[in-house]
Amino acid sequence: MTEVTRNKNQYKAIWSPVIDCLGLGGLSVIVAVGALVFLPPSDQWWEQFSRALAVESGLQGPPGGRFDSLTLFWLLTIIINHPHFMASYRLLYRSREQIQTYKWSSMRVPVILVLLSIVVMLSTSTGSTPDGTAGWSLGSVLYLVMSIGLILYLGWHYNLQAWGIIATYLFLGGIRLDRQEKWMIKGGALVLVGVHGLLYLASSPLMEYSPGFVSFCVSVTPYLPVIVFPFFIMGGLGFYRTAQRTGKQIPVNAVVPFVAIYMWYFVILSYHDVVGVMVFVQLAHALQYLVVRTR
Repeated sequence: MTEVTRNKNQYKAIWSPVIDCLGLGGLSVIVAVGALVFLPPSDQWWEQFSRALAVESGLQGPPGGRFDSLTLFWLLTIIINHPHFMASYRLLYRSREQIQTYKWSSMRVPVILVLLSIVVMLSTSTGSTPDGTAGWSLGSVLYLVMSIGLILYLGWHYNLQAWGIIATYLFLGGIRLDRQEKWMIKGGALVLVGVHGLLYLASSPLMEYSPGFVSFCVSVTPYLPVIVFPFFIMGGLGFYRTAQRTGKQIPVNAVVPFVAIYMWYFVILSYHDVVGVMVFVQLAHALQYLVVRTR
């Protein structure tokens, strides 16, 4: 094998094909499939982690100091998600030139968010509504808007990161998508942004402000698989069309993130009553990010 060929093959993976596959979503898919097969949502084992039980008992998990799902999720968050944040900060603040180039991301947006947070903390209720309940304050409105914005932004961030990784591994495999193929694959990721917002908002304490929206979410949620599945098929056909047009095999690690993002939200939909299940997507996303940013 010549040096050129060796280098060409080397860059088809960021770490190694297996490590990339697991980190980019393969591990999360294995965990999800294992749970669905061996511990389906109807299994009594999950009852101890029920969201309803946690609310009724005033706890975040089973009583008596025993293992609870939320504690496990937060431990995993510290181990996986926090390093993902640090990798982001290292990338953004690694040089003065980098900071100056991306002023909005590095300085302006953080300052704006700090100022808005101070307003939220200092703001007090403006009074009472006609029915005697507490009125809306500037702080409560800002908090609601910022929280909803964060949820929707995270959906965009999670799913469009996956799309970027798909495009990256196609590039490493010497494959370029045409416009139709791009939107056949990317379209599903955009739909999942909406799914993310719907599922996360429906389970958020923020929704106490809007019982009508909660009712809407409850009525729509059962139909999500029917809405999303055609986009999954369309994405698969996009990969097939690309392979047929280029005559090249689609890299496995370009397909793994595509499958993973659909699996993430299927898990949330299936285990919606498990306390802390929303963190599953966050952890899978963070691990995915670490694979491509720590090399």
